[in-house]
Amino acid sequence: MFVPNRFARPRRCRRGIATFWLLLFVPVFLVLLGLVVNVANLWLARVELENALESAALAAVKEWKENPSSPPYHPTAGPRAVGVAYAAANTVRGQPVVISTNLDPSPGPGNPNANLACCVGKPDSGPPPVPPSGNLIFGAVYQHATDGLVFDASLEPDCPAPPQPPLHHAVRAQAIVPVPSLWSTILGSSFPKGYVTVQVTAIYECGASQPRLVRVDKFECP
Repeated sequence: MFVPNRFARPRRCRRGIATFWLLLFVPVFLVLLGLVVNVANLWLARVELENALESAALAAVKEWKENPSSPPYHPTAGPRAVGVAYAAANTVRGQPVVISTNLDPSPGPGNPNANLACCVGKPDSGPPPVPPSGNLIFGAVYQHATDGLVFDASLEPDCPAPPQPPLHHAVRAQAIVPVPSLWSTILGSSFPKGYVTVQVTAIYECGASQPRLVRVDKFECP
């Protein structure tokens, strides 16, 4: 003899509860998935931008020491163009890396390396005219007793005879690049873009045969 269970929930009720939880957690899961995907996308963009700027800085400082431009051009003019070309040969999430030469056409006596600007801003931060962006900064690196390795854009490189301290050729490459959200590409919707910022420094030491990347402890650019 069959005895009905008064405490058993109807199947229709159980199905309704399952549907409720499904509708509740699917949006949460999609938001978390989107966050993870965007963070990974920004991390990959930063790695790509770092590779691009490293190649630009190394190529520019090598050209500056080994083959500086001749008058009437400033010695850094050609090396700056080389750095820009090396950066453009790389991409960040499929887009070429576009940086400026940052060359001051009329540098004053306190600007021996003809840097037009020291800072770099967002490329889409405001309406034209966009202020100059200091993507490539030329200067000298020296070892300080208390400050460590110092990059000074106001100093001209020099390799004097000992015991005078050397001022090594140095180029700092820096950029801020916008990275569109992957959700905008997938869903065709308008999602806020992210930005990645990278600064790298390459030096060509006195007596060395090749440039190398370094991490400076202090950056000075008047």
